[in-house]
Order: sequence, then C-alpha cells, then structure tokens
Amino acid sequence: MLRYASALAMVATRPLKVPVRPIHLQIEPTDNCNLDCVFCARSKVIKQPRVMSLEEFQGIIDTIRPKKITLSGYGEPLINRALPEMISYAKAKGSAINTTSNGTLIRTQEKAETLVRSGLDLLDISIDAATPEIYQVSRRQDFFDQILQGIHLLQQAKVALGSKTPNIRISFVITGDNLHQVGAFVQLAHTLKVDVAFFQMLQLTAIQERKDRLIGGVPFDRFQDTLRDGLGIAEELKVRTNLSQLLADLPDYWRKYNAEEMAHKKCMLPWFSAYITADGSVRPCCAFAPIKMDMGGSLFEMPFDEIWNSKQYQKFRQAHRQGQRPTAVCRNCVPENLMDIARRVRFSPGFFIK
Repeated sequence: MLRYASALAMVATRPLKVPVRPIHLQIEPTDNCNLDCVFCARSKVIKQPRVMSLEEFQGIIDTIRPKKITLSGYGEPLINRALPEMISYAKAKGSAINTTSNGTLIRTQEKAETLVRSGLDLLDISIDAATPEIYQVSRRQDFFDQILQGIHLLQQAKVALGSKTPNIRISFVITGDNLHQVGAFVQLAHTLKVDVAFFQMLQLTAIQERKDRLIGGVPFDRFQDTLRDGLGIAEELKVRTNLSQLLADLPDYWRKYNAEEMAHKKCMLPWFSAYITADGSVRPCCAFAPIKMDMGGSLFEMPFDEIWNSKQYQKFRQAHRQGQRPTAVCRNCVPENLMDIARRVRFSPGFFIK
C-alpha cells in the first residue's frame, strides 16, 4: 500500500523530480508484428524490429519493481517466445500483468496452456470486427475464425488447469469501417462468453494522413447513436462493456478529432507510469510508441533513476504541471484522470483488483 500512497502523493504534488519509481510500466516485448493493419503506423516507423530478451526484462523488473505491468506495445507480444517466462517472473515479484494480442498465434492447446500457466491476469485480444469480412478490411488478412478458435482453446485450458485466469477481454478499435458492427461485437462477446467487450476510440498519432480514410464523414450523432444502441444490447445480454464510459468521453474525443484543445483534462502519467520500448528507451506513455522522443536514454545503457529524473523528464513534467501540451502527441491525446482510471477497473478484471 505504501507504493500506491507514494504514487498518489506524486500525482497530487506533481514534483519535477520524482523520488519514487513508477508503479506502472508498459513494457514492449517486441516491436515486430505479423500483421499490417490499416490503422497502425508500425510498418512506417519500425525499420529494424527488435525482441526484448528475458534477461533484459528481468533487469527492468528487478530495478523498478512495478506493481502493474502492461506487457505490450507496438508489436505482437506472442512473437517473443520468452513472453510466458516474462509473465511468470514478474508475477513472482508481485506484479499484476495484462497483455494485448492480435490473437493469431494462439494456435494449439499447448500454447494456450502455457499462457494460462504463466499466471497472466488479463489477456486483451484485439479483433475490431464481428465478422470475417470486416476483419479483413482492417487487417488485410483473414484470421477471424482462427482467433475465435484460439479463444476457445484458452477457455478449455483454463478449465483443464483449474485456473480462473487469464481473464479474457476482446477489444474493438472503432473506425468508420466497423462502426456499424458495435452491437454485433457485443453479441459476439456474449456468444464467446468472454469477460469484457472493450471499445476504444482510434488514436491518430502517426496516422494523421489517414484520418479521413478511417473516421472521415461520420457525423457525431450517428457515432453517438450507434454506441447507445450497442450499450442497450450489452445491458440486455448482460455483457460487460465500457460503452457507457466511452459515451461520456465521446465529446472530448470528437474535439480531438477536430483538432480542438482540451485544457480541462490534465495528464498524470509522468508521475507514476512509463513506457519502455523493446530497445530499452523510456518514453512518457504508449502514445509515444511511434515517436522517437529522448527522455534521457535507454535503460539498457544507463540507470533508470537517471532517466526518470533527467532534464528532459523534468521539462516534460513542468510543461504538464503548467497545463501545457508540450508535444503534438500530447495535443492529440485525451488524457485520463483518477476518476477515469477508477472507472476502468471494472473493465480490466484481475488487473487492478484481484
């Protein structure tokens, strides 16, 4: 509890130098991926993909001892064959773990059982469609039925091994191409008997030039009505979703899509969280995954504490403390406050609260 109290104190006081290490890390096991989705800029910005070694990961955990770890980033985590060992190691050190996968590599019962045995708390599987046809629009390949089979394999493995984890969440990044399937995706979650159907607004970082292709021409009222219809289906089928939260935040996202400032929302992440890329670079958050930003170096080359309180990090914190949006990435973001994070707990079973 002391770590959480210290983190809360940092968020409240917002010092330029943070004397405690972050309680949350997002760590990128690899920046390589087996897909090339239309709404992802990875292929544009990652020229030499890298896989983080187990030893490098263990060094991060031993140094920082985070309480919460999001083990994913700009690549497909399951490409890293050491992922189950990474999860088990961090779990043994007392961390709660979630990861996000495209679900295409869970092909065998052995693979499913290995993931279950690892101790993973929450697995988020990105599908972004309710049918194979719409899946292919964004993914440009047909893995839809294979992903559903992988979910069944995981559920069978949980039963066979007598495990309640990982909790399984399927996610849906909303674009103009799949908006009409929001309700059908809720129904798919009901059919699959997963724990959560999670919806996300599209982040435009590094894909601004594709904005019109991905979300252009969709009026606000249609977007809002579609989410409301999906929420009605979720309530009827008793499917847990974050649609009510997304509806509450929709005006903010809409202002972001129209390049309007959102000065009323302040970012807290520089005081309790950090994003670590596959090559060890430390960045403020996952929104900087496609953006090379020098926050003081790579922790594979220098101590984390020096980076965490580097001149670059202090300057970044000072800008946020003064209510500024110091980078284009920040200006294109809808940051979460403590209430937003508290509301997220219900949609991240096993990760925030055991």
